[in-house]
Amino acid sequence: MVQVEGNWPTNPKNIMPQIDYGRCVFCGFCVDACPFDCLFMTPEYELSATDKRKLVHTPFQLAYFLKRKEM
Repeated sequence: MVQVEGNWPTNPKNIMPQIDYGRCVFCGFCVDACPFDCLFMTPEYELSATDKRKLVHTPFQLAYFLKRKEM
């Protein structure tokens, strides 16, 4: 969980999860442990980056991937 900017009425602490793909081994344990079914594994991914910090994704970046896939 990381601190995020902005004022979120449904999230008074302003914290959100993030996924660090630089540390992920794609085992799927996070998907199994998620009580809300908000995570899922996909066979499609593109994770090339020249900077490790670009491998850390916030919920906003993950939502962009879903919107792009729906098109």
